[in-house]
Amino acid sequence: MAEAGDVLVAPDPAIVKYPLFRAALLAINAIWQQPWACVQAFRLDYDKAPLYPGAALFPYSLYHIPWIAYLGPSLRDGIVSSPDIKTESTLDGGILMVAAEDRLDPSNPEHLQRARVLAETLIARTGYQKRSTAPA
Repeated sequence: MAEAGDVLVAPDPAIVKYPLFRAALLAINAIWQQPWACVQAFRLDYDKAPLYPGAALFPYSLYHIPWIAYLGPSLRDGIVSSPDIKTESTLDGGILMVAAEDRLDPSNPEHLQRARVLAETLIARTGYQKRSTAPA
């Protein structure tokens, strides 16, 4: 995990840029070759409060609010991407999917809709299951 900011310290907007984060994700993946990876935005209450007035709640997942997503070759097979999502093939046969080529703005309805598509794709392709918080 690489972070630019955290709960107590906002990320520096000067470094939160698509080319830098795209390059970082691809470089990290070239070394560790994971089946999936993503660059995401996070806010403590993103699944409990609308990200902008009138927005539907964003579903909680491990991927939070994905900005850039990677699926390796084993998870890419048969993928049908939304025409709103920019995609590119990676050197290893995977696919890179992008919600915004500028800084992701979760209060922008278009960005948030594309991030939702990325989250749904990651959830479906990786088999992610939300952990129950109910006592066993």
